[in-house]
Amino acid sequence: MQQSPGTKNVLSTKRKMSSSEAADQSKPSDCDPFRSSMMQKISDVSTGRINMDGFIEGQIAMKWPVVNHAIRVYLEIQENGHSRRLEVVFARRCVDYFQSTGITLAIRDRVQLGLRGATIMAPPSSQKDGMVPIILKYDEGVEMKFLSSSRQAQSGFIVNTWEGKSCSSYIYAPTPELPKPPSGTLHKPPEPKETSTRPSIDNGKTSPRFSPADTSGPGSGQQNLTPKPAPTTGSLVPKGTINVSTKPHTPALSPTHVPQRPLYRPAPGAATSRKAPGNLPLQSTSQSSGSSRAPSVHADTADNPKLTKKAQKKARREAKKAHRDPEVEGSKPVESNVSSNKERPAQTVQTSKSAAQPSPSPSLPIKGQAKPESHQKTLPREPDHPKFLSTGGSEATKHHRDVAISLPPSSTTPLSSENVETKGNGDNAVAPAPLSPTKGDNPALSLEAGCFIPHAAPYVPLNTLTQPGKYNIIGVVVKDEPLRSTSTGEYSRRLTLVDPSNLQTDDLSKGFLVTVFTRHPEDNVPLVKIGDVFLLRGMIVSTHQPWNETGDTKQSPGSSVSFTLSEAELEYRTKLIDWWKTIQERYERELRESGVTIHQLGEGDGPSYGNRAARVHRLIKDASPSAPPGGYFDCTIEVLHVHRNDHGVYSLYVTDYTRNDAITPVEASWCRPGLAEMVLKIEMWDAAAEVAAQMTLGDYYFIGNARIRVSSGGYLEGKVSEPKLRKLSEDELEDAPHLVDLIRRKNTWEQEHQGSEVGDTFPHLLFKDVKPDKFFRCTVQIVHKSDKDDKVYLYVTDYTSRRDLAPTCLASSRINVPDDSIVKVLLLDEQAKTAKGLRPLDYISLRNLNLKANGIPGTLSGKLAGDQRLIYKLREQGTGCEELLALIKRKEEWEAKCENGQEEEAESRPQQVTKQMNTTEDDGAKGQPKASQTRPGTINRALQIDVCPARFRVRARVVDYYPLKIEDFAFLRCNQCKEEIPENRRMCTKCDDSMDQTFARPLWRFFLEIEDDEGSRLQIVCTLLDGLEPSDLHEDEDTLEELKEKLAPILGNVVDNHERIMAQQEPLEAVTPMLKLVVASYPLGNDGKRAYVLLQHEFQT
Repeated sequence: MQQSPGTKNVLSTKRKMSSSEAADQSKPSDCDPFRSSMMQKISDVSTGRINMDGFIEGQIAMKWPVVNHAIRVYLEIQENGHSRRLEVVFARRCVDYFQSTGITLAIRDRVQLGLRGATIMAPPSSQKDGMVPIILKYDEGVEMKFLSSSRQAQSGFIVNTWEGKSCSSYIYAPTPELPKPPSGTLHKPPEPKETSTRPSIDNGKTSPRFSPADTSGPGSGQQNLTPKPAPTTGSLVPKGTINVSTKPHTPALSPTHVPQRPLYRPAPGAATSRKAPGNLPLQSTSQSSGSSRAPSVHADTADNPKLTKKAQKKARREAKKAHRDPEVEGSKPVESNVSSNKERPAQTVQTSKSAAQPSPSPSLPIKGQAKPESHQKTLPREPDHPKFLSTGGSEATKHHRDVAISLPPSSTTPLSSENVETKGNGDNAVAPAPLSPTKGDNPALSLEAGCFIPHAAPYVPLNTLTQPGKYNIIGVVVKDEPLRSTSTGEYSRRLTLVDPSNLQTDDLSKGFLVTVFTRHPEDNVPLVKIGDVFLLRGMIVSTHQPWNETGDTKQSPGSSVSFTLSEAELEYRTKLIDWWKTIQERYERELRESGVTIHQLGEGDGPSYGNRAARVHRLIKDASPSAPPGGYFDCTIEVLHVHRNDHGVYSLYVTDYTRNDAITPVEASWCRPGLAEMVLKIEMWDAAAEVAAQMTLGDYYFIGNARIRVSSGGYLEGKVSEPKLRKLSEDELEDAPHLVDLIRRKNTWEQEHQGSEVGDTFPHLLFKDVKPDKFFRCTVQIVHKSDKDDKVYLYVTDYTSRRDLAPTCLASSRINVPDDSIVKVLLLDEQAKTAKGLRPLDYISLRNLNLKANGIPGTLSGKLAGDQRLIYKLREQGTGCEELLALIKRKEEWEAKCENGQEEEAESRPQQVTKQMNTTEDDGAKGQPKASQTRPGTINRALQIDVCPARFRVRARVVDYYPLKIEDFAFLRCNQCKEEIPENRRMCTKCDDSMDQTFARPLWRFFLEIEDDEGSRLQIVCTLLDGLEPSDLHEDEDTLEELKEKLAPILGNVVDNHERIMAQQEPLEAVTPMLKLVVASYPLGNDGKRAYVLLQHEFQT
């Protein structure tokens, strides 16, 4: 049954599968929701012939920002050789999911959009041609595949936010077949090759949506993926990414969630067995980890058809209860078929004779963990060490000594999390034993935090510093901040320290924060860098730290920055250095294995830690706010221009000779036109501004930790706050491969532009030779100057003429120059201040001027703005300027021509027109040519003049205007493609890819209809708006009111008549004043058509 587009219809997601569909569900090809057989035609969808399991394919042509928690896009779809656009709206849960996962929709992204869950809405009545007459809206979820994306990492991703077990509710990812393990083993997978697929890595914030499922059997070549109920958020999975886990007798596989940082894994929870001894301490999460791990049902329980739903729920509840109370002795053990669904390796606990308390020290996140081969007897709990208890002042110190988490050898097989199931019952069952040290184990990773020294207070673990008091601490510097001055005139520096007790697996740059204060930075501020071991004796932990508690050596004789270390301190320092070095080596090794490139940022900079993606070196063309991590990147650039703003921030304009379409082209004198679209503006703040102040044009720099963002104006710009900049030299290219590539691109660009552009200055041109929208230099003479508020208009000439200049009416001009030789130039900013010292008849040189259409379509005027010096006054006497001498020569030729040909020019005026004007006077008088030339004529007489361009005077009044609404007197035009923007848009969809309004420029366009005493009418273009800049009158109420005030004296009751017309009422007779008008005619093209422009008016008395 067809559905009307005017009603809302929800594509049902629940339908009973046929027997054939259920049989085919085991086939991966049939389970792919985006297989070609399910593709729907948009014409079928719009007419109600819908397959709810189908999808449509198209390219995003337009995208709007998030408004009212909804994202609106236009999807361009090709069908039968024609292109149509479909409006799609993503709202509510879809927007939440996009924002939480970092998914972005960009123009030119090609997607396949599932129809499941879509709501069909009726379009507005004002919908344009070429649009599909429906709107698809997704509120609760969406299924979408990115065929191509501006974000390279997003290409090939499939988005699925739906829950349930239907075939279309999961993401199909082809997975290599895994061999079947031999029977009778402890679920140990086969030893993989070096190129084996790495397991999924969980960052602790999100988890995979689907549990492993059985394959159809070894050697079948097909996998049967059985999904589990999913959480509220969807999953984003790149095609081909798999997660490997193991079960008895049958290898299992599943799609996996893509973590933001697949490098480290949080410390896993303890493994469970069929029954644990009551005296065995269960592993607890470190205090510094900051998060707990919720248990979940094992794959055998989740997918075992022999268990009822109640049994599965009961198993989950028991697992959660066991995890919530891990320290309770004698608690009921979880059944052997319960484990974590978060696919993490089980921890192995190693005990000693002194205590059985678990260590708070988190283990180094590792790729996988081998199965235990032996078991070890457990020991009863012993009291904690009294020295740490008395020093730490916190219960946190109880979790410190004598229990360490052993690390597996690096060569062991990467495994997913699974429980160790042991045979036996009752108390005869034992917990898994820790791994025995092998050749691959690094003893540095078993280091315990804290250090005892003879006859002194010990160095306490950093995670025990929770109570006020004095402590001795020692740790590795993982973050340092530059020296800063305080409000009281002292100095401070903040350092972040870590040791094995407070190392956070989700962000290795976080730790214990220490602030050092001093009045004498040359003596007391420690000169440390990232990776150094830092010791502090007598450090005060307090919620409030006044000066007398900071340990300033000038005021506190008992403290000192430097002291002699004991043997125990030296030994612990060495072990701490080895521990940190091992962590860095493993981090960098896993970075290399994951395919991420590591860039050294400079002295004192270390690798990027944390759970977000590593910052990488990018070209300007690849920089984007959506690029991970959070738009941050490193770059190698050439400095083109440096500008200091009033508030101390420097604007740095740079290039690496690559083009980014989302960057607004630069129009400035220092920028060669060919580079306009390759320049990125970077705002330099704080310490980076000090470096920017020393930059010179042409320098090469490496910039670290830059961030690309969208400015308040809607265009892309960079921001740098940290002084992670390094000047590069062309003479030292051995260690600068990115600079080598930049210089190579620069040489290629210069060869391509060698013929068209020479040097960094614009050419000197005459007005008659200038091309619109092209920068040039010129030498001119001032004809007239007009001051209006903070704007200055200069009327200049170079004594050459062209017909497309904006009309002018200079009654008080001291130079008799025709209008087609006068250029109107608007001056703003510093240029307006420079013009205050200029006078008519002055000779000046203008730099970086360009002629653009403004006001009247087809007419050109100039504009100069900015804080650079662009106006130079020239001296007529004793000058050696060739351009000025040529201007003076043209002026003399013009004056001589006017003097010698004045009488001839007067005689050559069209006498036929004069005769007609004289013979049609009301009084019938004849033979008064002088009076007839100065008296206003009629419209018919003016239309009979053959000369064009020409001026004439008429006596008439305004009887109508166009457009009907004054709000439509201005229109928008794109500066990029020079096309008019439709009324229902505020930007050019062809050029404004970033959906900003930088290319949209408002221009005046309206016409007045005048009528003379004979009843003849003529439409003229109005130019009575000098000093009123064009604006979007639908949004700018102030400009609209000012425009109405300017036009009110000549419009009379015409405005009221238009309101009556819009109300479908009969208009009244126009009552407007009689005017004396000066009108000019201009040719329109080569077909003989003319345009008439109002130059001047005065009221008839």
